[in-house]
Amino acid sequence: IQPGKPTQNAFVESLNGKPHYARAANGFTNTAHSSQNERRNVTILHFRALTADGMDPEDRASTLDQISEVFQKIIRRFGAYQFSNSASELAAYFGYPKADEHSTIQAVRCALALKEATLRRQGSSHLPAYSAQIAVHTDLMIARNTDTSSGVELIGDGPAVAQNLSFNAAPNQVLISHITAELVEGFFSLTNLNTSFGKVAEVLRESTAKSKFDVALASGLSPLRGRVHE
Repeated sequence: IQPGKPTQNAFVESLNGKPHYARAANGFTNTAHSSQNERRNVTILHFRALTADGMDPEDRASTLDQISEVFQKIIRRFGAYQFSNSASELAAYFGYPKADEHSTIQAVRCALALKEATLRRQGSSHLPAYSAQIAVHTDLMIARNTDTSSGVELIGDGPAVAQNLSFNAAPNQVLISHITAELVEGFFSLTNLNTSFGKVAEVLRESTAKSKFDVALASGLSPLRGRVHE
């Protein structure tokens, strides 16, 4: 299914670091919102499972159930909130409902853990193998109270951007948007990619940095010293 023109525009604008405000049902929201609406920066992880062609429908359904189970266990370990689960496509939200300055870093760590789990599954001779396209994107969204069972809905272009980005990932590749890459720079080994659809980065591995201070030191900041050493 090809995304519509507005979604494509949001995708390209977001990947190139242009601000794109969350879109509510009645148009663009503004800063004057009711107490029921909350503006939040949310990081979305989109996971797309690719099963083998020609797989028996029952085997495919069983494999997708197993993938969903593994996905839920891993995202819970990294503090994610699962917001959608549709057949072979799964999404997890970080930074909502609990805001955390490390939520974007946790999202990328989770993406790498999902990739690792996928590769382990491919190395098993007893289970049907699958591959995965994984993407992470950070965006502004509106959390709005509803009368639904979940009690809240998240409104914005972020999920569609993350989904489109996952479509452009190679099997077992983790791609992150330019915005997300800026937020996690130094915490991961990244390869910047200039693609036909915008600036993105491939996540290769986690770095040894555990804090922003570690990142600053690695980038050339001199360590602080007491006067006795000056």
